[in-house]
Amino acid sequence: MSSDRYFQEYGPIRRRHGHGEPPDDDPPPRRPPPKRPPRRRRSTRRRSLWPALVPLLLLLVAAPFALPYALNLFYPDQALPGVSVQGMPMAGRSSAEIAAEIAARHDDFVRQPLTLVYRSQTWQPTLSDLGAQFDITGAAAAAVSAGRRGDPITRLRELWQLYQQGLEISPRVVIDLPTMQNYLLSLSPVIEQAPQDAALSIAAARIVGTPSTPGTQLLVDATANDILLAMQNLNSQEVSLRTRQLDPLIMIRHWSWPRAAPLNCCNRRLS
Repeated sequence: MSSDRYFQEYGPIRRRHGHGEPPDDDPPPRRPPPKRPPRRRRSTRRRSLWPALVPLLLLLVAAPFALPYALNLFYPDQALPGVSVQGMPMAGRSSAEIAAEIAARHDDFVRQPLTLVYRSQTWQPTLSDLGAQFDITGAAAAAVSAGRRGDPITRLRELWQLYQQGLEISPRVVIDLPTMQNYLLSLSPVIEQAPQDAALSIAAARIVGTPSTPGTQLLVDATANDILLAMQNLNSQEVSLRTRQLDPLIMIRHWSWPRAAPLNCCNRRLS
């Protein structure tokens, strides 16, 4: 027996005829298929993530540019890590503390920068006499402002340099060269001497010869250059004054007469 015939004989219609019920020609109502939940589009998911990603991206971009300014909260008016003055780390110190440290280290140089020497004579000029100024304030300001100058890109570049290599700062000595030259010229009357020419004179019927004497000239420019080189070390030193010898115009190389010769000996020659 086929399956179709089985369902026809034992279906609901056949059972109704067996019980005496009138056949129902209408087919049984069909149940509607269950409704499926609507599928979410992928585009809506992507759009929903953008409001959270945009602030995160902006924060990542702005963080490096805000770093130089954020460091001021941890080091207000203080030198940043990596800054040193003549080998001394200055991180976390204010400009006043840095200036005091530099002044204490170079106290001898500030009080007596150098000693000028010429033979047995010595002079000890001050910084103001030489027209020099030890710029302690400028060095302290440069140490505190490192990493805080210019636009954000310049500041980031300086911070990277501080992190990689560090920054070494040395105090400067600012010199007014004309003032230094005037001070050296004030020493010339004591040092300089004009040359004396040889001469012959007659006294008491005798010929008297005066030998020549070389002169001395102070070399101002050469001495000023030596002073500039010595002051670069920021230590008190001795500097010798530069001079040169001035030869007289008339010289007697060999004097064969006695100091006072009679006039009848005038026919003798100088050799």
